[in-house]
Amino acid sequence: MKIYLTHCSAEKDNTLRGTTRTTTPDRLYTNPELQAFMQRCLNKGVAWAILSDRYGVWLPAVKHEWYEKHPATVTEQESRQIVEHFDRTLKLYDEIYFLVRPKTFHPFYQKILTETTLAARVTQFSDLQMIE
Repeated sequence: MKIYLTHCSAEKDNTLRGTTRTTTPDRLYTNPELQAFMQRCLNKGVAWAILSDRYGVWLPAVKHEWYEKHPATVTEQESRQIVEHFDRTLKLYDEIYFLVRPKTFHPFYQKILTETTLAARVTQFSDLQMIE
């Protein structure tokens, strides 16, 4: 079983800012590259998720509130919690493919991909066309 992931973005649906309404990641994130990733996964019928600085691995059916969190502000304790969430959420996947979007790929994301107990299952790639 395989899953595709990429990291979150600062561009979000600001109509949700300051509300307690919850939403799915495909509706929250408005970044065009992130939208293209999600659309490609949907078109190919593959499992996908977003690595969020706030929520960890965010699966498509899960709803969360709007948030503002830059990866540079993630504390060590939060980082450990995100690694643990990554491990718990993705433990059933044999193959984990992580789309690196170079312009916005922060060292925090590499830290998570390195520290996870699933690191040997993670393959990084940067070409959206590789999602199949």
